[in-house]
Amino acid sequence: MKGKTTKKKPDPVIEEVVPIPKRIRERHQDVSLSIDLMFVQNLAMLVMVSKYIKYTTIKTLQSHSVQEVEWELHHVCSLYCHHGFCMKTIHADLEFNPMRPVLLDMGIGYNEVAATEHIPEVE
Repeated sequence: MKGKTTKKKPDPVIEEVVPIPKRIRERHQDVSLSIDLMFVQNLAMLVMVSKYIKYTTIKTLQSHSVQEVEWELHHVCSLYCHHGFCMKTIHADLEFNPMRPVLLDMGIGYNEVAATEHIPEVE
């Protein structure tokens, strides 16, 4: 039997779209999003977690420039809006302060966390 064992073919991944329950959309229509940057092997990632829904989005960033982060935030806010949610507040630390005017223009509140504090949802 030596050398004759073969790997079993893995089962294919099944993509299943599950509709968001009406109760969740009604109860948590207003969304608060906690955001932070995370680095894995020098690769920047934007981590976004909704406070009550606990939906997590992670996006790899090429340059982690202000414009790129703004575009990703706009994309995620549009995703929530498309599914019937309304982005009300974004909680972030000082590195996201340059985005405050853009968020306010979008009608989204900005809660800046002090340097000695952290945002537990996204840490």
